[in-house]
Formats: sequence, C-alpha cells, structure tokens
Amino acid sequence: MTPEWNFDSFVEMLPNEGFLLEIGSFVGKSTVCWAKTFDKYNKEWDIHTVDAFAGQAPPSLYTSDESVIEYMKPFVMSADDQMSQFLKNIEGYDNITWEKRWISDGYVPPVKPTAMFYDGDHNYKGMKAVFDCLGDTPYIFVDDCTPMFPQSIQVLDELNRNYNINENGIGVVHG
Repeated sequence: MTPEWNFDSFVEMLPNEGFLLEIGSFVGKSTVCWAKTFDKYNKEWDIHTVDAFAGQAPPSLYTSDESVIEYMKPFVMSADDQMSQFLKNIEGYDNITWEKRWISDGYVPPVKPTAMFYDGDHNYKGMKAVFDCLGDTPYIFVDDCTPMFPQSIQVLDELNRNYNINENGIGVVHG
C-alpha cells in the first residue's frame, strides 16, 4: 500500500523463471512492483494474485488498537473502488492474472507456486490456513511482521518451529 516497494533483494535470490502467488494484492501496487522488478532483472515470472476485493472497512469496526486504526485509515474504500484501482494499476501487464476470492483451507492455486508473497488476512486463523496449504512453497515472503500485527508474528514463529523457515528460503518483508 506504499507508493513503491523495493523487492530487488528478493528477486535477485529467485530463479530466472517461476510462478509467484500473491495473497492479498489490495489495489495491485505490490503486484506491479513484483512485475517491474522481475523485468528489471530479466526474469520470466508469471504472477497470480488473489484477493477478496471486498474493500477496506473502517478499522474501528474490527479493532480498538489506536495504532492500527490510525495506520489503516487512509486505506478505507469500497469494494468497487478497490477493484477499479487494482484493474487500473495492473493494466498492460500480460504476466499478471488475478482471482477474486477469499483464501481459506484447501486453496489450490492454478499453478504450483515457486514463490509466495503473503500480504493477506493477518489474523491467526486465516493466515494459518494459507500456510497449512502452501507452507511448502520454496520461497515465502510475508508483509506486516510487526508488533502491530502480532498474529502474523505468531504464525511465523510456529512455522519456524515446524518447518524450519530459514532452511526453506522463507524471507520476511518488514512492513
């Protein structure tokens, strides 16, 4: 949701070709940044992004944490506005496909991912369901691993014990 992401170090570590599954694209800014960075490094990657495209509700409806409320305020928008911004942002990128759906238990992407960028639901149950299905993806990058999102950190701590994250090429993007 920032103006420009820097994925250079992540793209440099990835193979020359592959399939990136992005969970939680919001308005597609990170999606486009991945595409641009793959181009910059002459890597042939397809990107498939999945989002519920349900808009962003006012944060006061789901949390009383003032820091989260303040952080999320600028991103409040309707489902129609979110979808419109997303489609405008990804326009012209023929290596980006997308799917409107809520990820839950048993999700199977259209292609087995080489890498996954997770910036979706940051509650324990939703995130754990995705990692239970896709935790064997060779490279996993996760956003919002900060004290503002303690359930994200909890899931990753459990994965570290269960799957030995560092040996499986899992990186963490600090949001």
